[in-house]
Formats: sequence, structure tokens, C-alpha cells
Amino acid sequence: MRSALRQDLVAAAKLLAPQILAARDELESQRRLPASLAQALDQAGLFQLYLPRSMGGPEADPITHYHVIEEISRIDGAVGWCALLSNDASYFTGWLNPKIGREMFGDDPHVRTAASFRALGEAKPVSGGYRVTGLWDYASGIDHANWLAVNCRVMDESGPKLNPSGAPVTRMFFVPAEHATIHDTWNPMGMLGT
Repeated sequence: MRSALRQDLVAAAKLLAPQILAARDELESQRRLPASLAQALDQAGLFQLYLPRSMGGPEADPITHYHVIEEISRIDGAVGWCALLSNDASYFTGWLNPKIGREMFGDDPHVRTAASFRALGEAKPVSGGYRVTGLWDYASGIDHANWLAVNCRVMDESGPKLNPSGAPVTRMFFVPAEHATIHDTWNPMGMLGT
């Protein structure tokens, strides 16, 4: 079954080659994936390879992930990089309760994530969860993401909550992208489409 899934996903990546090649100038000039290309990658299931089957995803194995990313990157490195990072962030959805994951992503999941893994934010307990605030590093693919994975220091009334060894407690949070403000600070010399 894994080899059939791998073949299907790699074939889907290969089918996108003409669209990726046609978008190269726009990738460079706009410094992001064109919306139509992001939508095509999403529809092909190439942004959420690790999403668990219990949440409607393919739950691909790492070797399948590598083959798919290699195929996309062979066509364009920036597109491959964005797909890689979205998939890497979707990997962490496996720690969610499947019921919560289905509530978050819906019955026909189209999970496009961008992540900033440094714990630059703060999470303060509130009724029913946490209030997350902060300013994180730029995250490749943020312009087409619908979920942001951000790490935060958990706070209590006296400041950062500490674990038994005295280190700050951190947690990753998935935040709907529409709840964030994006500050465009991305001015790279290469792979502009990221």
C-alpha cells in the first residue's frame, strides 16, 4: 500500500511540472507561490503528506515525503522548499487528538502550514485554552498558509512557567492564519519564491 501511495503522490508532483515552470517568473517577482500554484499543490495533497489518516490525510511515510519533495524541487527549488516546510509542520498534527484535528481541518482537509519553530511567543492560559501572542521570524510559505505552527513559552501569573529542571515550558500552537498579521521582511538573494 505504501508503494502505491508513493507512486501516486510522486506522479501528482510530476503532473504539476508545467504549471510550476510556467510560474517561475511570478515566483521571482512576487516572492511567493502564486495562489493558483499553491491551490494546485494543495489539491494534489502535496502540502499535507504527514497529516494522519484519522484526520483525512495520507499519513505518508518519510521516504514517500522525500521522493515527493525531490520531484518538486527538481522542477523548482523554491516550490520544493515551501512544500517541504508545509509538510514538516503537518507532521506535528500527529500529536493532536484526531477529533480536534478533524474539527480544525474539516472533513476534506486542505492543510497548508507555515511554521516558526523558535519559541518567540507567549501563551497565557485562558478559559478553554491559551491566548497566544508574539512576533515570530518570517516563515516560508506564509502567504499561502491557512494554519501557522508557532512555538511559545507558557506563562503563568509570575512569568514563564518552568519545568522541574528550571527550563521554560514551551508548546507548539496551531493558529488559523487569518488571526495573524504578516510583516513582510523577506528579502532573500535566492529562492525568492519562498
